[in-house]
Amino acid sequence: IKAEGVQSLAASRYLSNVVQLGLAKNYMHDAGVKALSESSCFGELEELNLAWNGIRPAGIKCLVASQNFSTLKSLSLSTNRVGSTGVSALASSPLLAQLWVLSLSNIQGPKDRSIVDVLSSSTSLTKLKELHLEGNDLGDVALDALFASPALSRLSALNVNGNSMTLKGMQALVRASF
Repeated sequence: IKAEGVQSLAASRYLSNVVQLGLAKNYMHDAGVKALSESSCFGELEELNLAWNGIRPAGIKCLVASQNFSTLKSLSLSTNRVGSTGVSALASSPLLAQLWVLSLSNIQGPKDRSIVDVLSSSTSLTKLKELHLEGNDLGDVALDALFASPALSRLSALNVNGNSMTLKGMQALVRASF
């Protein structure tokens, strides 16, 4: 549906009771996220899936600047080019503090542990119960830092498939406080 379709959706007056919105693989890019962020028709939204949409840090900044997602509990930004800049914008926003589920799979380059640094030092993860980081090729050092973080102490589900974890990383997971 691309950005134009999302703009039409965001202008609808009939979606005020929608609690779950899946828009994965619609190629909306940052313009589509901007349209969603500016729309006041999603006041009851609890779950938003924006995976596979070509979203970059500018789109994340629109999302977190919006006052229209105050009921959101689950957010998927997987397989977008969010990178550490987008994760930093998310981590410094009130939006992160209300999330129970966060999916950031396949969002960065190999061995780039910057998203782990941002997440593990965040003080806004107090409600997070489920975290998806698959396919980020984080490696043992980054995973060790993540698993040791008190910021993730409430996790009950963690997916780190495809992160080049070895026995050392598995040992760090066993020592995790969540």
